[in-house]
Amino acid sequence: MKTNTVTIRKFQKRYNTYLKLLLELRGDMGWFFDDSHKASLLTVPFILTLAAALECSLNDHLTEHFDDEFGDNSKQMLPGLMSMNFKGKLINIVPILTKYKFKLNTEHKVYALLVELIKLRNNLVHNKSDYDAHEFTVSKDEHGNVQGFQSNDLESLMGEDVDYTFGIKADIGAIHDAVEKFHELFLEHYGDTDFSGNDLIIPLEESNEIKIVLTD
Repeated sequence: MKTNTVTIRKFQKRYNTYLKLLLELRGDMGWFFDDSHKASLLTVPFILTLAAALECSLNDHLTEHFDDEFGDNSKQMLPGLMSMNFKGKLINIVPILTKYKFKLNTEHKVYALLVELIKLRNNLVHNKSDYDAHEFTVSKDEHGNVQGFQSNDLESLMGEDVDYTFGIKADIGAIHDAVEKFHELFLEHYGDTDFSGNDLIIPLEESNEIKIVLTD
C-alpha cells in the first residue's frame, strides 16, 4: 500500500487570543474603568495589550489576504508590508483588502481613537525620563545660614508616590470599544462588496495610480 503525507494548514489567528485577554483584563479593571488602585495598576498593561491586539489583527488579515490571493508568492510580497509602521498598516489595510475600492474615513471617531492608541503605545514603548523642577525660596541669615529649605522638603521630593499610569488620562474604555468596532465594521466583513451605511469605510475615489501611503 502506498502512503502519502497530507498537510493541513490552520491559520493561528493569534489576534483572537489578544481580544479574549483584553476582555479578561477589562473585567479585572472594572468594566467602566473606575479610579480604583487596581484599574490604575493595569492601565499600562491594558494599553500595550490593546495595541498588540490591533497590530496583530492588521498583520494577520494582511497575511491571510496575500496568501489567498498570491499563494507562495506572498512570501516575497509580505515582508515590505510587515515592516511598515503601525499607522501605515492601519491606513493601508482597507484599500488593500478591498482591492482599492474603499478606504478608512479619517474623520471618523473610531479612526481618531485608533490613532490615539498608536500614539499612547509609541510613547510607552519608547519612553524616557526627564527632570522635574521644584522651586524653593531660600535666604541667608546674618550668620550665612540658609533659611527656607528644610531636610523634610528633600525627603518629600524623594518619596513621591509612583504613578503607575504614567499620567495617562485617555478614555481607555472608549479606545478598547473602537478596536472592537473596527473589527465589527471592517475586519469581520471586508469581503463584502457593499459598505453602505458604514461611515467608517467609505468609497475610494478612482485613480489611474495605486499608491501605498507611508506615514510618520
